[in-house]
Amino acid sequence: MKRLLVSLFVLSVTFLSPERASAQQDIIDRLSQDLGALSVNTPIWLSTHLPAMMGQSGMGAGIDLSNDGGGGISFGLIGLHMGFMNQFSDVGKGTEMLGLEEELPDNIPWPQFGATLGIGLGGGFEIGADFRFIPETDLAMGKLISTSVGLISASGSMRWRVVDPVGPVPAVVIGVSGGYHSGIMKIGAGFKSAYAVPATVPGVGSGTVEGVYEFSGSPTMRWDLYQVSPELRLGWEFGPFRPYLGLGAGFSFGEVTGSSELTATVTVDKVAGNAVSQEPLIHEDSTSYYSTPPAMFTLRPHVGFDIVLGIVAVTAQVELAIMTQDGLGTDLTGAAESFVPTDGDMLYNEASKESTTSAAVVTTVAARVQF
Repeated sequence: MKRLLVSLFVLSVTFLSPERASAQQDIIDRLSQDLGALSVNTPIWLSTHLPAMMGQSGMGAGIDLSNDGGGGISFGLIGLHMGFMNQFSDVGKGTEMLGLEEELPDNIPWPQFGATLGIGLGGGFEIGADFRFIPETDLAMGKLISTSVGLISASGSMRWRVVDPVGPVPAVVIGVSGGYHSGIMKIGAGFKSAYAVPATVPGVGSGTVEGVYEFSGSPTMRWDLYQVSPELRLGWEFGPFRPYLGLGAGFSFGEVTGSSELTATVTVDKVAGNAVSQEPLIHEDSTSYYSTPPAMFTLRPHVGFDIVLGIVAVTAQVELAIMTQDGLGTDLTGAAESFVPTDGDMLYNEASKESTTSAAVVTTVAARVQF
């Protein structure tokens, strides 16, 4: 389901001449178009990339717990669960005033930290649980515009070692996990910038309008996602070195939403090269809201290894998450058409209604103790 609610803008203007008020209003209109684009583009980008970061629960090859027919328990720390997601600059498509397609990085890191617990039930069975989080962090990596993200993720799993490893013959481990992923992203909180744009001003003619705009608040995205992930792993045991490779799949459900809750203050300092003294124009933007489901299917080939030294085990893993989405579905109608053209330079266009594929590389380093 997709829905886009666009409310009226509340403008406060104090003692403006018609010419200068028109110039400020033109800047406000341009900013409004850009914020509308962000509130649609970003949920679409998130919907095609977030499933990569949900991942499987249960670290390592899965051949250590429940060894020798007995039970066991492990507790570990996920030192880093890092994804690198591409095409992030695409969320700036259509932001002509802000120019975010140039300001935002093409690739964005997505770090998570957390803890993992495993309990062996005997007979090669184990159950596990993971908890991951990102404290609110700016992920724009030094770029001009801030991009802050915070999230929590919880998952549980059950795995069964069907075949034990013997020499070159690998262990065969099958499993299934389920997880919940919730978070928030803000783009441009507290952003302030000078501008100089061409405009036609009544009573003045064509010229350049110069000034400063500033945001209080930011466009904000939220998500609540659920994923079910079956997987198959092959693991070898060569002393303390335990390499493994596997293939997992993910089926995702839920919703990603975008909204704008902010106040923009616009000043005009010059019109057609002439300095002006003018009160700022304050624009309060009520909620622009768009929602979309996540990419439903994820394929996860992965490779990794354990190094087991007594009760201590260290795991490193790399996976390639490939996500597919069948398209965005129904057309936008009504007020949305004023700033979301279906054939324009935005992520929501006619092409977006076709099937799409996205990819992300996800690496994990974790350590655990097991008894």
